[in-house]
Amino acid sequence: MAITFHKEPSGIYPAYNDCYLQFSSDLTENNKAVISLIGVSESIYTLKDYTIYPDLTGKYLFNVKAIMKALFSIYGFNDQYSEIPTDYVTNGFGESISGGYRVQVFKVAVHNDSTSEFVNKTYSFFKSAKQIGEPVYTNPYQILNRSTNGVDFNLTYFEGYPFAFDLQRVPSGSDIRIKNLNTNITADSIEASSTNAYRVYVDTGTYNWTTTDFLPLTDTINRLEIYNTTDSLIPKTNLNLKKIPSKCGVYLKWFNLDGGYSYWLFDQFTTNTLSARDYSTIATNEFFNINEGFVAPTTLIGKSGKVTMKLNTQVDRNEGINLQSLFTSPSVQMWSSQEPFNDGNWVNVLVSDKYELLNKKDINKISITIDLPELITPTL
Repeated sequence: MAITFHKEPSGIYPAYNDCYLQFSSDLTENNKAVISLIGVSESIYTLKDYTIYPDLTGKYLFNVKAIMKALFSIYGFNDQYSEIPTDYVTNGFGESISGGYRVQVFKVAVHNDSTSEFVNKTYSFFKSAKQIGEPVYTNPYQILNRSTNGVDFNLTYFEGYPFAFDLQRVPSGSDIRIKNLNTNITADSIEASSTNAYRVYVDTGTYNWTTTDFLPLTDTINRLEIYNTTDSLIPKTNLNLKKIPSKCGVYLKWFNLDGGYSYWLFDQFTTNTLSARDYSTIATNEFFNINEGFVAPTTLIGKSGKVTMKLNTQVDRNEGINLQSLFTSPSVQMWSSQEPFNDGNWVNVLVSDKYELLNKKDINKISITIDLPELITPTL
């Protein structure tokens, strides 16, 4: 007896895409299959069996997308590692992070009326999405951002604001080293503590690679090579990191389609609009004649208020592609300080407007509107 799979995911599969298991069995007169999750310990998700039935050709088909979405949903989309670690100098500018990469085991059992057979299948998933026609890259050291091949990446970094990039999957115990080809300097190794996504911090908002001499960056495009020195000395990933010297502006961070976080500093000068709305009124219960100081029979409970900001920026081709995911992101946050090298915190905002990019132009102007959290106002 054997279960034969005709369709199944390969590599590290994007969890928000359809993911089909198609299989058949040579078990005599098999008439149903039961799919179970193995090793699920999350308290908000109840382990259950999924019973499916064969089509007329004897094949079973099951989409695991809804299951993986539910398993990843416990982490939400806000960055659970948004707090800046305090041990950079001691442990280096990197750490393993959970919540994005997951290995899941499925038990697939096929039954007839009297017996059954089963097989356990193990698949890897990442908290990301791919568009129709877009390839799933096989490089586990790929940066969680846009790329044409999964190896070469282009990012822009604004000095003096929190900035990091994530590698998709780095095995536990790996020593990651980064070399700047501009200066021929290689940074000290940073170690992965678990097999997970790995975050490389470039700037904490108060100090960074350059100010600590971890890996000095020039105020231009820095050609970086990323190695796992416990594996080989062949670069795993190439990053062209464009450094912008410190300046004021409105700094946004958002969850992107590749399962990481993107950052951008918009222009310092914005258009702010305050919109206010009346709450309902209540009776004053004041019984005066018109000549006895009568004011009004009702009074306002209070008002609500909301501030929107119109932001502008200019981007090159690569930056424009990276910025596109801002408009569809489920989590966008604004850094509370508009000056570099200042302590701040992340504030949730909403993005509106449409995204337009003229691909025949080298430089494009982009405008967006963000809604800040509703104002806290005095009310009755």
